[in-house]
Amino acid sequence: MKRMNFLLIVFFISLLTLPTARAQSPRPDPRFGIVESYTDPAAATDAGAGYTRIILRWDVIQPAGRDDWKPANVPDPLIETALASGREVVAVLIGTPNWASMGVNDARAVPDMEAWGNFTKRMAQQYQGRIKTWIIWNEPDVWDMKHPGSTWLGTEEDYYRLLKVAYDNIKSVDPSMQVLLTGLTYHWDAQYNREQYLSRLLKIITADPDAAARNYYFDGVVFHLYYKPRQMFEILTEVRAMLNSFGVGDKPV
Repeated sequence: MKRMNFLLIVFFISLLTLPTARAQSPRPDPRFGIVESYTDPAAATDAGAGYTRIILRWDVIQPAGRDDWKPANVPDPLIETALASGREVVAVLIGTPNWASMGVNDARAVPDMEAWGNFTKRMAQQYQGRIKTWIIWNEPDVWDMKHPGSTWLGTEEDYYRLLKVAYDNIKSVDPSMQVLLTGLTYHWDAQYNREQYLSRLLKIITADPDAAARNYYFDGVVFHLYYKPRQMFEILTEVRAMLNSFGVGDKPV
């Protein structure tokens, strides 16, 4: 009996000391992304994330004037790690530096469009071959200027100018780059019975006689929807109907 107990103990110790096989990370899935995965790239790889979204701030990169150019707020090694792991990097461009804000001195200000154009073109050049998808600004439909989520002091017309300038400058560097509309919340308008920002913007875009020849100055639509999966389906169905009603139903969401 003692010998049997001894053999069992040896057997279990042997099991505990065997080298454990590490499960392989899933292949990156382009349908699944993680925002700012550079904060934990190993976890993003283990999760199989196929893309990541970063925010590149103009007011950080070019803070002091037209001739100033600082390292980006997301360092290159973090971007390279994501790319080496098989993740596409999608970048949001946002943040007006004081010198380009036409006296407003607020990162949410409508910028000098020549300066904005120069910035977007240089960003496309700097990241060519690494970043191919650009999102122009973030959540301008947060209309309460006192809310911490407010990012844009301009009108829909101002945003359209911002979009057009970015689109033309980015495409001049590489026509295959994708320029996406700003991420929208949907709920900021829905909860107050306001016409959706996307609808208001599409009215302006489709009224521009030059827009159709320029792909309406955007390659896709972005929405930030959280918490309720069923609601996400319902909202995106509404968004698709909205795009169809303006004749741009081929745009991906």
